[in-house]
Amino acid sequence: MRWRTADAGLRQKSFLDETETTNLNEQTVFADSARTVGFLTQIYNDIGFAESATRFGNGGLDAACDEAEAQKAAFITTSVQFATGTVNPAIISADAWNTSYANIRRVNLLLKHLPTSPIPNHIRTVMAGRPGF
Repeated sequence: MRWRTADAGLRQKSFLDETETTNLNEQTVFADSARTVGFLTQIYNDIGFAESATRFGNGGLDAACDEAEAQKAAFITTSVQFATGTVNPAIISADAWNTSYANIRRVNLLLKHLPTSPIPNHIRTVMAGRPGF
């Protein structure tokens, strides 16, 4: 049961009250050159997700090679599934799809808003060409 106090709506705000910590949205990100460059940087950061040494918690794609030795554990891990050949689409993580399509969306947003961002033309041209690769 919830109890309400009579003066709950009349209370003065305090510096300890919850505050909104960000006002970032699509418009504010691309209205600032530093945030626009940061947006492109995040695209680059997520490109290498597949090669991360800890992608599956205890190993990356190296777990799928012939020389891989899965750790001995009391529970089944992704590296053990790769080593034993039991990995399949129903049990593997969805990050290959989720991250890749999130990056495609990010590139499309960048290309959409880049012409109106406050970035010099010569830098804007380079930024527009890089995500295509």
